[in-house]
Amino acid sequence: MDYSKYHYIVTVAELQSISKAAKALYVSQPALTKYINKMEDSLGVKLFNRKTIPITITYAGEVFVQEAKKIIEIRERIDKQMKEIGGTNGGRLTIGLTPSRGEYLLPNILPVFKKKYPGINIKLIEGTYSFLEEQLLKGYVDIILTATPTSSKEIEYKILAEEEVFLIVPEDHELIKGIDISENSLDNMIEIDVNDINGLEMISLMPEMGLPRIINKFLEVHNVNPEVILTTENLDTAFKLAVRGGGITFTVESCVIGYFPECLPVMCRFIQNKLTRTTIAGYKGSEMPTKAMTAFMETAYEVLNSCPEYKSISHEDFVKERKKQKSGTEYYKWFKSI
Repeated sequence: MDYSKYHYIVTVAELQSISKAAKALYVSQPALTKYINKMEDSLGVKLFNRKTIPITITYAGEVFVQEAKKIIEIRERIDKQMKEIGGTNGGRLTIGLTPSRGEYLLPNILPVFKKKYPGINIKLIEGTYSFLEEQLLKGYVDIILTATPTSSKEIEYKILAEEEVFLIVPEDHELIKGIDISENSLDNMIEIDVNDINGLEMISLMPEMGLPRIINKFLEVHNVNPEVILTTENLDTAFKLAVRGGGITFTVESCVIGYFPECLPVMCRFIQNKLTRTTIAGYKGSEMPTKAMTAFMETAYEVLNSCPEYKSISHEDFVKERKKQKSGTEYYKWFKSI
């Protein structure tokens, strides 16, 4: 039954007039009369006594109206909840991301999002990029925070931020032997030829992660093969090992910014071309993003492009810190002596 038609009986009972009810409901009087007759026939009872003026409601009609109001209230509550779930006042949003993405992105994005949209419940699922993409396509998550390129054409996305990918080299490494690093910063990296890292010991990230997709493709294009001595799924681990003399590794701006000034890496970029990682919010392309998904993506974009934590560190600050501390070199000397 069309639940909206319970309103017909309730309105007639309240107004005690079929003609007045028809006007209030924007239906014709004959159509409303026909509907009442049909309802009474199907129920086997009379709901109204139409011989009186104004019409009066029967006992059966009283019971019907009482229960109909409950049905109407339930239906209205369901409609409201469904609208909230489909909007930004309620519902649940399931977000998939890697543990490292969670550490760098969520502490800044989620508090802002929850303040703007307190009614939306957030559920997090962590895993590798390939696992998250699989979960997205199966419909188990709504959005994944990942990086281009994605492995499936079924995944559409909104670009949230872009950052440079570059090489971290221990201070005493042969690759930069004789090069003055006192002026080294994010704005003034040492430029090297990618062929110079061929065969060098490298700390690598697990191939299931997003960043190696960019790095491995770049190395493959230039036919360069560093010697992988250690593989980790943690970007921070690779970064700290490289700073402390464990080998070269690739990293991104946000990692350097996050550990400044605790760790002062020597940063190199390649003369061949600049590498970048694009952070995206991916969603299933065959489905329109809900209002909650759109709200989250817009909030994430605003945060990542305005939060001070994601702003680059000035060249002057790098130079000043390098003068203040030589911990990297001292640690490397100790590391080599044991």
